[in-house]
Amino acid sequence: MSSRPLRRPSRALFGALVALLSCSSPDDGSTTDPDPVAPPPPPPSSPTQLSFWVDGAAGDALTVTVDGVAVGQINASFSSTPQCGQIGTLTVTTTAGTHMVGASGGGLTWSPTATTAAQAQCNLFRFNLPASIATRIMFWLNGVVSGPVTVSLDGVPAGQLTASFSTGPACGTVGAVTIPATPGSHTLTASGGGRTWGPAQVTATSGICSSVQLTASGTVGGGGSGGGGGGGSANFSQPVTTFLANQGETLQAQCAWYTREFTISRTTRFDFRFAATYLAQAVILPPAQLSNFKNCQAFQGYGLFEKKFGTQSVTLAAGTYHVAVRNAQSLLNRFSIELDFDVQDVLINPEGGRTFTRTASPIYVENLAKGSRYTRMFTVQSGYRYFLDGVNSGDLECFIIPTSQISAFMSGQSFQGYAEYHETNGACPGLFELKLPAGTYAVAVRNNNSTTDAALTFTLEEWRIN
Repeated sequence: MSSRPLRRPSRALFGALVALLSCSSPDDGSTTDPDPVAPPPPPPSSPTQLSFWVDGAAGDALTVTVDGVAVGQINASFSSTPQCGQIGTLTVTTTAGTHMVGASGGGLTWSPTATTAAQAQCNLFRFNLPASIATRIMFWLNGVVSGPVTVSLDGVPAGQLTASFSTGPACGTVGAVTIPATPGSHTLTASGGGRTWGPAQVTATSGICSSVQLTASGTVGGGGSGGGGGGGSANFSQPVTTFLANQGETLQAQCAWYTREFTISRTTRFDFRFAATYLAQAVILPPAQLSNFKNCQAFQGYGLFEKKFGTQSVTLAAGTYHVAVRNAQSLLNRFSIELDFDVQDVLINPEGGRTFTRTASPIYVENLAKGSRYTRMFTVQSGYRYFLDGVNSGDLECFIIPTSQISAFMSGQSFQGYAEYHETNGACPGLFELKLPAGTYAVAVRNNNSTTDAALTFTLEEWRIN
């Protein structure tokens, strides 16, 4: 019987045997290692940012430039160094390396200065406000005269008034005259346009831009001197503007949120006010966007405050909405919100049938460092109504004081104010109608918290009585 030669296994069969052997478990109790898993992608790197701040009240917003291009405005000041990116700073994303930064506002200019932005870091940059510049006097004209008015302080010409204002402008405004001055009493004289003013005593308060008003009648007010006469409107009805408010709420962690539903039956104008200690988002949402907001996703809404605080006007159609706040960083974040009816929609006088015209409505946005104090001067004229309303992140105490009391207030000494306008909570200051004699006064605020900064926003509306 003939033998047949052995045949070698085919390549396919050999491959199958190898595969079978490689998948079988060894008999020594061990197991084979699994195939290696690809490592997760690295987390995204932090952005390279510059965070700008100013260490004193410049009297107006500062426009900041980076490499010659305007990148935004600083609307608040700090008495101590803030955290990088904190509300009240101007924080922008840029490239790593050296940049030339400058600023201007309030009649002041900071020449371009080189600063370095470190890769993937937030880098603080301070615009220093020297005390010699911070103590200033601004002269402004209320009423029309026939030509420019030359102003002199202590016998030295200071400049010319070339414009008229219905209410006190910001320091450095074109048409007014803003000059540095040593703290204390000074002698003002002025002439032009067929009128003369003074000699009159005016006061420069340390670290503040003091406002001195010259009227077309030839009288002087402000700078620490009160006016006479009868301002105020005691017989007019007090408007009620509050629609929705929540003060002193806290968010515990990043993406933690707060919402509150409301419904309106007609198109309505609101003043939306928001203040938070640290970075946060505040917005008015339609119901369809609520889930995205709560899940820390992108959203669309009305009146967005994107990591900033302040006051803005919002008009909403009839429907249902949600006021919503979301924490933008992993810090315990305290905030307050208000949604108020626009004063013009509730300002009536049923007793006399008078009408009113809004002549000024400045919005102020300030950061008060822990334990610090702040003042903002304003002028009351006869024949006008004045409404003060605002909100803060908490722990602030608000007053209205004569300008002669500013120095005592800022230095922590005893001072005099108007008890009817004193308030302590997240809702201060206001809503108040300031029924005061014609003259110059100050909104005075102090942060009673010794460990935490606070955010403040308010408006001071002036309405002419027709």
